[in-house]
Amino acid sequence: LGAPSESRAVTDEVTTAVDRGIVVVAAAGNAGTDGGPEYPAALLTTEVLAVGATDANDAPADFSSRYPEVDLSAPGVNVASAFPRGAQGVKSQYARWSGASMATPWVAGAAALLLDFDDQLGPAVVAQRLVDTAVRFDPSIVGMGSGRLDVAAAIDCPEGTGKKGKRKR
Repeated sequence: LGAPSESRAVTDEVTTAVDRGIVVVAAAGNAGTDGGPEYPAALLTTEVLAVGATDANDAPADFSSRYPEVDLSAPGVNVASAFPRGAQGVKSQYARWSGASMATPWVAGAAALLLDFDDQLGPAVVAQRLVDTAVRFDPSIVGMGSGRLDVAAAIDCPEGTGKKGKRKR
């Protein structure tokens, strides 16, 4: 889900989702340092997480779009994923792809895990926890958000507890 310009219809749907407590995670794009922001990732809201892509060395992927609205990054290079057998010549049911769209599911999954621990967390709190616990990039790296997603850190210390989270079941 992404486009180089803002769409009123997409913005309205994102707003509706957030109002219903849904965490919205969107790929930042694959235009490198030359491209502008992608939408809905670049929407100026604390509840939409804009995700850039990192490589195996925790460095920004060359192709990952970089702009101030990017919140955090996740692995997005050579990621194995399910794929329709036979589509685009792929002979198995898995393929390896690179892109911010391959990084985004890591963040969406982390958000789901946080909500599994506490389903009363709102989208803004989930987004902030993921951003706050990211592994920080070198200060010279700009436009890739606060750092690389750290799922363990985000889940280990839920807001206000100062201790390991407990699953609600």
